[in-house]
Amino acid sequence: MKTLSLIIDEVINHAVHFKNKRWRNALAQGVLLSGIGLSPLISSAATIQDSTFRDNNHNGILDAGEPSRSHSTLSAPPNTLKVLLQGNGTITSSPGGINCGSDCDQQYIPNTSIILTATPDKDYVFVSWSGACQSETAGCTVNMSTDQNVTATFDYSPEDILTVSKTALGSVTPNVGKVPLQVDLEASQSRVPDGRIFNYQWASSEAQKTSGQRASLTLAVIDSYGEKGTTEKTEVTLTVKKQGTGNGTITGIGIDCGSDCTENYLADTSVTLTAKPDNEATFVGWSG
Repeated sequence: MKTLSLIIDEVINHAVHFKNKRWRNALAQGVLLSGIGLSPLISSAATIQDSTFRDNNHNGILDAGEPSRSHSTLSAPPNTLKVLLQGNGTITSSPGGINCGSDCDQQYIPNTSIILTATPDKDYVFVSWSGACQSETAGCTVNMSTDQNVTATFDYSPEDILTVSKTALGSVTPNVGKVPLQVDLEASQSRVPDGRIFNYQWASSEAQKTSGQRASLTLAVIDSYGEKGTTEKTEVTLTVKKQGTGNGTITGIGIDCGSDCTENYLADTSVTLTAKPDNEATFVGWSG
């Protein structure tokens, strides 16, 4: 921080003159020297022993060449910190001044260290800082050596807590219980945060399969695979065709044929199909 040390001899009419540079009363915004406003640039001042001032030239200007009564330091103006948000969350600062959402810029004394803390809103997660701070943790420190800009990024990441119920088909990892899972309500498989993928069928009623549902949903988990570091399996397609003169419906995980007769599955997934003949029809057998 660059500073200029000045010798103050007299102050008249709230104007001072230092080496042909005038600091006028318009700059006086709260920093006082012996009761007379000088400037927000004056950061410290010694006590003036003699508070009687004279204006020998009757022009309201102090000649800095005379013997001094006080010594003050003029410092650089404050630096501004601006915070930008991408996504939904709040940024706060220590020392205070930033509460973004609402208050996203603040001036600080040069070279002050400002600690910023990111708090995501519901259904959002903090991702990273960019700009004057580069970090993927919720806290970062910015040094106010100059004006600084910081961007905090939040991603939308809702989690439904799904009650997992085991079925006779396949194995379940992790064990039966409540699993945080980001769910596509129209799909029959989902990936959990640690990399596992679950194949499942809905055990709840169709009325519960509503987009944006926040309540617990019951799933019958058929299988899971894909521990961290393993190779993911490829998808294969199952197509069901009905033959004969009678009518009926074939059901299975993702299959409801009549209308939906094709579904993709991970390779080696076991799928049980059930044939239900309509009235006056008889199921004969499977082929293929």
